[in-house]
Amino acid sequence: MRLSLHPAVFLVSLLTMFCSHVAGYEPIQDISASHFESTFSNGIWGCGWAPGPSKVFRCDRPFTGYLDMPVRLQLAANEYEGVQIVLRSHAALENIRVTIANLTDDQGNVISAEQIEPLVVGYVDTQRPSQYEVDYVGWWPDPLLDFLPSFDLEANVYQPIWLDVHTDSDQPAGIYRGVVEVTADGAPTLNIPLEVTVWDFAVPNEYHLPLALSFADQQLRSLYCDNDEDWRKFESYCRGEADADILDTPLCLRLADIRQQCHDLILEHHLSPDFLYRDYPPRIEDLRRWVDAGVTSFNILQVSSVGGIEAGEPYPADRRQRILDILEDYVPRLEEAGLLDYAYIYGFDEVESNQFAAMQDMFGEIKSRYPMIPLMTTARDYTCGLVSGLDTVVDIWVPYIEYYEENASSIAAARSRGRQVWWYICCVPYHPYPNWFVEYNAQEARLLMGFMPYKYHTDGFLYYYLNFWETYQPQRDQDGNVVMLMTPYSEPINRGPLTNHDGKSWRDYNGDGMLFYPGPDGPLASIRLKCIRDGLEDYEYLWLLQQCLNRSITAENTLEQMDWRRRAVEALQIDSTLVDSLNDYSTSPDVLLNTRNSIAQLIVEGYELAE
Repeated sequence: MRLSLHPAVFLVSLLTMFCSHVAGYEPIQDISASHFESTFSNGIWGCGWAPGPSKVFRCDRPFTGYLDMPVRLQLAANEYEGVQIVLRSHAALENIRVTIANLTDDQGNVISAEQIEPLVVGYVDTQRPSQYEVDYVGWWPDPLLDFLPSFDLEANVYQPIWLDVHTDSDQPAGIYRGVVEVTADGAPTLNIPLEVTVWDFAVPNEYHLPLALSFADQQLRSLYCDNDEDWRKFESYCRGEADADILDTPLCLRLADIRQQCHDLILEHHLSPDFLYRDYPPRIEDLRRWVDAGVTSFNILQVSSVGGIEAGEPYPADRRQRILDILEDYVPRLEEAGLLDYAYIYGFDEVESNQFAAMQDMFGEIKSRYPMIPLMTTARDYTCGLVSGLDTVVDIWVPYIEYYEENASSIAAARSRGRQVWWYICCVPYHPYPNWFVEYNAQEARLLMGFMPYKYHTDGFLYYYLNFWETYQPQRDQDGNVVMLMTPYSEPINRGPLTNHDGKSWRDYNGDGMLFYPGPDGPLASIRLKCIRDGLEDYEYLWLLQQCLNRSITAENTLEQMDWRRRAVEALQIDSTLVDSLNDYSTSPDVLLNTRNSIAQLIVEGYELAE
């Protein structure tokens, strides 16, 4: 990880010069179709662009973005950032293809074409959800269709292409320029200028907002496996009951490949392919790979809740013994592998007070045997253990995000007692609180993982599922009555830009518990997933600025240092124009990106002052 500026003084001076002149983002505006089309210099088609944390509708709504060129984005070394090129045509066009050349700066440094991935933005045909309000029902942009080498463009619609830019860990700072070429059969070529600013610092490999997440192997079955025996072998491998040599058929190998693709996609987006609800520990080989990719926490095992238990009853003895037997075998293996410091145990998911005695019993026994392993819960005690008496056995409390401000004093008291307090979302909350539904503003996903957790000093973030590939569907029961049952998806997304998917996941929530989609031969990222990744990188900007501030405190008190410290302290408080509260925040990408760029410039200045 690069923690200082390039040593050559002339490069520092050059950097300071270009940083002060990086163009900020003008307020984003709604642009009419006629205004958009007035830029068609070739008379047939043209383009605008939109920042990553935004959603572009095909029709029915104005285009919200920019028409001025070049297309611009800024990022650090060892970072990803997205931007969207938006196409529109007077006539239907076929065989649209995107070609990207290397970008270069004035010093001859290169961001290669391989570091920029163009992805066709796909649309899901949503239905109105029953539990939360939406202001539009129909085709929403979300899946990113990496299986489309080309596509057709309908007349008089907006079609975005997501450009995912990735910088190497040693990418030199500078302003890189190049051209994105977009072609179509029988139409003039669009040569779209692209400008990428690289700041002179690197995002760390290890991320500093702890996460508890779930990727479920079993969700692959309905989409990618039609053979019971092959599935049995694959499941045995996933559970750590067999080595890779059991995967001895083409279908088993395909399942293993798709599982690895899912893991890689999750890790590339700075998340973890963990599983909160596991009844078996993760494979040691998987954990090593996750930790090498920057994962800082994982779940050993779920201590599940107890159905039908009465208040005051202990945890069932047979289930208790099974958990203790697993831990007795697995914890020494974790310790031998050097992975125990990353482990926690999750349990008693969203339980009420009738389960608190059982929780005290089971968690208490685990803590007496393994005091070094944190115990985490989403149990419903918003005093963080004082009302329930669970304070001595719970290390990590995880309330819903909307309870965070309402219970600020309890949270502060828990932290003073040495407890951590994370937060989570799932089917709730609804607006005005942020969430990750398909219909919610893309910026909410980014704020939830970056500026919001930093402003509220959240100790971590929990989300129940990454690939919940099921939804409610009508089926007939044994008496012939139509009932609604959770049903696995029957087919992957296999066409676009208008896809064969409606976005539904848990019940009729759109996108809940599903941050990537099943594609023809593996997972497809979503706009929401990209924004979550970019939010985690925003968090790292804030973390890096805090490290610069910590180092500055011991430096000489020059006027320049004191002025920089003042500005850094103000920036780390997160201005109310971006986040005033957890239910009052900006959804304008220009506000977020300008705030982020200001923090980047402060980091650069902080490194320069430390030289």
